Amino acid sequence: MQDVVLAVETDEATSIELREDLAKVTDAEILVQKREGLGGMVADFITVLQAALPIVAITLPFVIERARQKKVRRVRFNDFEIENPTDEQVRAIWDRFLAANPERKA
Repeated sequence: MQDVVLAVETDEATSIELREDLAKVTDAEILVQKREGLGGMVADFITVLQAALPIVAITLPFVIERARQKKVRRVRFNDFEIENPTDEQVRAIWDRFLAANPERKA
């Protein structure tokens, strides 16, 4: 089974919370990258999890909740990406991600 890359772009505080929540449900390595804006100011933090599909699937409620709170600037599942998603849009992009390759079904 191929790994799925989940990348969630948020502010720093949300990134810390998300990383802690993801760590509660998986032993997979969770990376956080800073993305600097113009002038060197830190603009965004990107929380990245690369894991098997079932692992990413169990972390999805945490991402959906942050999107519901309007704390997600961008979410990406491999090549499927959306900016400023609602919680419904996160669910929809996940469904499209799964539908694009039937072998990915959990």
